[in-house]
Amino acid sequence: MGGVVAAQAADEPSVETVVGLAPWFPDRISLDRLRGRRLAVLHGSLDRWLPGIPGVSPASSRRGYERARALGAEGAYTIIPGALHGVAIRAHWGRALPLPRAGAWLRLVADELQRFQTAA
Repeated sequence: MGGVVAAQAADEPSVETVVGLAPWFPDRISLDRLRGRRLAVLHGSLDRWLPGIPGVSPASSRRGYERARALGAEGAYTIIPGALHGVAIRAHWGRALPLPRAGAWLRLVADELQRFQTAA
């Protein structure tokens, strides 16, 4: 989930872990809600705005991650080498086209979900 949404979701008392997928954490957004929670950030190394593909620089998500850690959030920050902003884009004919390293995105998200299930 995006950074702004992730920070807001952490306000729910039952939330223990937030997984940010290439999140954007604007400096003006408070990350206080992440204090005492786990923040796992996954980001593609090639992510940035490209024609037709939205993006967020890894440096931007790293800055937000470090802000959350300074507030007391636990976590992990993972760069996916060769990956873009997400898993797929929709072609003009409607079919989803996988982006580079889509399988790595899926494995890492599955690992986070498995970690959550094991801890429960």
